[in-house]
Amino acid sequence: DVPYIYEDRISKESFLDAIISFYNMSQKDKDAMGKAGREHVLKNYNLDQYATLWREVFKDVEENMGSWENRK
Repeated sequence: DVPYIYEDRISKESFLDAIISFYNMSQKDKDAMGKAGREHVLKNYNLDQYATLWREVFKDVEENMGSWENRK
């Protein structure tokens, strides 16, 4: 199966509107947005989760495909 490719492009006007909106935002709102973004990254993209995901991937490969000695 070929995966679907979704277009996520936005129009030039939408992009400029977002940039102007951010530029005109109060410093308090910009700080809140930055804090929320940092919290999101720390919660969802940390090294422990990355390492756990890789261990799960390799475990799944070994269980389904075998190790080098007993390759299925």
